[in-house]
Formats: sequence, C-alpha cells, structure tokens
Amino acid sequence: MKKRLLLDLPTEVLVQIFWQLDPFKIAKYRRVCRYLNTILTGHPFSNLIGLVLLGRASCVWKVYAGDVFCFVTPASIGASHLAEVQERVARLYEEGEFEKCPINSQNVVRINPVTATNEASLFRSIPGAAFDEPGAFRLAGPLPDTIGSLEQLNSLNLKGYKLYGPIPSSFGNLTKLTNLKLFFNPVTGPALSELGNLVLLKNLDLSFTRLQCMIPDNFGNLVNLEVLDMSNACLRGAIPVSLGNLVNLVKLSLDGNELSGLVPDMFGGMANLQTLSLEKNKFEGPIPQSIGQCMQLKTLGFRRNGLSGSIPELIFRLPLLETLDLSQNLTILDSLPTCIDAQAICLLLTTLDLSENQLTGRLPSYITSLVNLQELLLHENKFEGPLPTDIGALSKLETLELSNNQFSGEIPDSISSLVALTKLDLSQNLFVGSVPDSIALLVNLEKLLLQHNELAGPLSMEIGSLTSLITLNLSHNRISGEIPASIGSLRRLRTLDLSQNQICGEIPASIGGLQHLCTLDLSQNQLSGEIPAAMMLLYHLFTLQLNHNCLVGQMPLEIGGLGRLKTLDLSHNQLTGPMSESLFMLHLDTLKLNHNQLSGPLPRFMRWNDIRTLHLDHNQFSTVSESTESSAGSDISDASAGSDQV
Repeated sequence: MKKRLLLDLPTEVLVQIFWQLDPFKIAKYRRVCRYLNTILTGHPFSNLIGLVLLGRASCVWKVYAGDVFCFVTPASIGASHLAEVQERVARLYEEGEFEKCPINSQNVVRINPVTATNEASLFRSIPGAAFDEPGAFRLAGPLPDTIGSLEQLNSLNLKGYKLYGPIPSSFGNLTKLTNLKLFFNPVTGPALSELGNLVLLKNLDLSFTRLQCMIPDNFGNLVNLEVLDMSNACLRGAIPVSLGNLVNLVKLSLDGNELSGLVPDMFGGMANLQTLSLEKNKFEGPIPQSIGQCMQLKTLGFRRNGLSGSIPELIFRLPLLETLDLSQNLTILDSLPTCIDAQAICLLLTTLDLSENQLTGRLPSYITSLVNLQELLLHENKFEGPLPTDIGALSKLETLELSNNQFSGEIPDSISSLVALTKLDLSQNLFVGSVPDSIALLVNLEKLLLQHNELAGPLSMEIGSLTSLITLNLSHNRISGEIPASIGSLRRLRTLDLSQNQICGEIPASIGGLQHLCTLDLSQNQLSGEIPAAMMLLYHLFTLQLNHNCLVGQMPLEIGGLGRLKTLDLSHNQLTGPMSESLFMLHLDTLKLNHNQLSGPLPRFMRWNDIRTLHLDHNQFSTVSESTESSAGSDISDASAGSDQV
C-alpha cells in the first residue's frame, strides 16, 4: 500500500492495524525501512501509547505483589530499549524483589485514548487489573511524551509506582484533568510549569518526587485547586506570591524541601484552608500575620525552619485549630501571647509543640484552658517560674515535655490528675521539693524523666504502682532514703537510672524481678551491703553501673550469666575477694573494677581482646600468669592498672 493511501485511511482503522501487528517485528523492520519508520513516527501513530510487561514484584513491607508494566510508544518499542528500561527498573528494587520477564515474548497492552477518562479506564486492558485491590499491577520506567495525547483524561492517579525521568511537557495538554497524583515516584520536573495550564485541577499531588526545581509562578493560575501537596519533592527557591490566588485551597503541604526566603503574607483570602504544612525547609523571617485569618485552619506546621520574631496572637484564636507545631526554629523569641481571653483561644487544640526555640517568661494562664490537649511539648526553651497549679485540668494529656527550661518551684500535686499521661519529662529544670506521692496515680505512665533537678527527700513506696513504666530516670537530684522494695513491681522497666543522688541502704533483692531491664545505673549514691544475687537474673542487662557507692562483699559468682552485658562498672566501692571466674563468659566493652579491695589472680581465660576500656588499678591483684598477660588488651584504648601487676 502506498504511503499516501495508507495515511488516507481513517485514524481508527490505522490504529487497529497497528495494534494487530507484532510490535517487536515492526521495530526490527523499522530500523532497515526508512518508509516504515517515517510512517510510525508520524501522525497518527506517534500518538499511540501502550504497556509492556517487564516482570513481577514481590510483596515486601506490606506492599502488594504485582506485575510491573512500562509505557511504550511506536517509536520506543524494541527489545533493546525495553531491556534497558527493565534493567534500570530492576535496580529500583531490592535484590530478590523483582523477577524479570522475557521481553521478546510480550504483547503490547493497548491504551485507548478515546475511552481513557481516568486511571481505571486507562489501564482496563491490563490482565487482572482491579482498581478496588491496590497492587494488582504496578508501573515503572519513564513517562512518554505521548501521554499528552490522552486528552479525555479527567483523573490520573499514578501514585506509589516506580516511574522515573522528567514529567513530559505534554502533560500541559491534559486540560480536562481535575486530579493528578504522581506521589512517590522519582520523576523530575524541568517542565513543571506546563502543569500551570491545567486550570481545572482540584487535586495535585507531587509529593515524594525529585522535581529539583522552583515552584512555577504560573501555579497561581490553578485557582480551582483544593489540595496542593508538593512535600519532599526536592523543591528550592522561594514560594511565589502568586499562590495567594489559590483561594479554594483546603490543604497546602510544602514540607521537607529546600525552600527558602520569607513566607509570603498571602493567606488572607484562603478562607477554606484547613492544613498548612511548611515544615523542614529554610524559611526565615516572621510568621505571616494573615494566617490568623484562616478561620478553618486545623493543622499548622512550621517545624525546623529559621523563623524569627514573635508568635502572632491571632494564631491562638483560630477556633478550629487542632495541631500547632512551631518547633525547632531556634529564633522564635519573646514570651507567649498573654492577653488572650481563655474563652477565645483555640479550645480544640490537641497538639501544641513549641519546643527548641528561645521562648521566655512564664506559662500564660490560658494554657490550662486547652482542655483537649494530648501533647504539650515546650522543651528546650527558656521558660521560667512555677508550673500552673491547675495543670491537672489538662486531663487528656498523653505527653508532657518541659525539659531543658528554667521552671522552678515544686511539682504541683494536681499533676496526678493527668491520668492519660504516658510520658512526663520535667528533666533539666530547677524543680525543688520531693517527688509527689500522688504521681503514683499515673498508672499509664511509660516514661518518667525527672533528672537534673533539685528534688530531695525519699521515694515513696507507692512508686511501685507505676506498672506501665518502661523508663525511670531520677538521676542528678538530691533524693535520699532507701530504694523502695516496691520498685520490683515495675516489670516492664527497661531503663532505671537513680545515679548521683543521696540514696542509702542496701539494693533491694526485688530488683531482680525487673526481667526486661537493659540499663541499671545506681552509681554515685551511698548504697551499702552486698550486690544482691537476685540481680544476676537480669539477663537482658546491657549496662550495669554501681560505682561510687559503699558496696562490700565479693563479686557474685553468677555474674557471667549476664550474657548481653557490655558495660560493667563496680569501681570505687569496697569489694573484696577474687575477680569472678565467670567474667570470662562475657563480651565486655567496658570493665571498671578500680578502687576496690579485690585480690588474687586475674581469670586465666578472660576475653581481654573484646575490652576497649579497662580499669583495674587500686586493687590487690597478684602477679598475672604469662598466658593472661599475652592475651591482655592489645586493642584496649583506655587502660589503667596502677600498682596492680597487669
């Protein structure tokens, strides 16, 4: 058939002829037939698009298994091109997650540009495709420019695949699109401005891509947008002021990029905005005042930027606000707004995170009116003064972190009303008085951190009621008295640190009931008596520090049963007798026995080569055998033997 007569046939007929032929044979002949190549690369064949099976992906990390297809066009069909794509796609998967299929045995799955209106109709011809079961198939490889011929598309959801390469400029032809999602594909964006033509778009999701460009100014044309998500997309530069035209936005998410400069004061017209997330960028300057006009706002995030100045008072008046995260800016200064009526604040707030800034002053009284708070995170600031006595009004609090401030006074008894608390961190402040007995009512508490304060007095026996505790740190205080035997009831405990206090008496044998304990630090106290044999049942111990006490007696014979132990510090006590022979069973990194009254020879078969820090000085060890000396510490980086013969 002559070329002119062939091209005079209706487009529908030409397309049907092409799809009935073996595309791989056509590709082979095309290389030696200029006439055929001219036809296939011209209209209407140049607008065709199909799919070829590359292989099968395994189910990994709850991601469904499925056949993996790539896009092809008449110009790209060919074994060599597809083999190259297949090889690159295979590298996107972990070893063993992708099984290749023989390329030459595949048929092209056609895509009908006339009937393709959304992702379901676009891929309807794929064997086994089912859009109510995610993962029935997957897409990979480059996006062809031919995709712009699918002009009937109103929705294109390609999220979560392994598509790569540039976003085709022909995307700008898909002017009927209202929904475009390329989420979690490593595509790039040199032609991103072409998407500014898609003025009917309501949902644009380019998150977790590799755009590596600036936000185009013509995105301000997308006035119908309700969702714009370009988080973690390798964006740079400033936010264009034109985005202020997007008055229908419900969600704007640009977090996790390299965006910089001032945040434009452009939010006054965004009456429907519910989520504004600009976290983890390089923004500087003040928080825009116009955010206070977004009366529908529920989530506001500016975490990890370089913002400065004060927090606008209007933000605390947003009636529907549920999450406010301004943490890790370091240059947000001044105190919190204080002139807000307790009835006019954001009473629906569940998360307030202002941590790692330079906020000063006392906590304003309205804080305790935020009765729906579940997380209050104010750590690493410069707050001062006492905690509000009515802090117990925040009865829904699950996390209270106030560490690294200058809070002072006593811990209020009303804190016992926070029965939903799972984490209480008041460490590194100036609190005085005793640990309130009523704290034992916080039965859901998993982490209690009160270290580095000026707390004094004995621990209550009621502490054993905190049976959900995983971490208990009361170190660097002035706590006195004995360790309550009830501490053995804390069966879930993994970290117990009571170091650098004034605790006296013997170590209770009940401590041996803490079967999940990994770290035990009772150092720098006034403990006396022998090391309890029951402590040798703590088989999960990684660190055991009992140094700088008044412990006597011999090292327990069963100490070698602590098979996971890496750090053992019994220094600066009054231990006597020989070093336990069972120590040779351990793989210690650090062993400190110095400043005791230990005697006798060192164990002949000690695993000295595992030890990096070894302190044995100021004891009474006898001469060590030659075999022990030859095996001792060729890699030891910190060793002291003093007058001992080691």
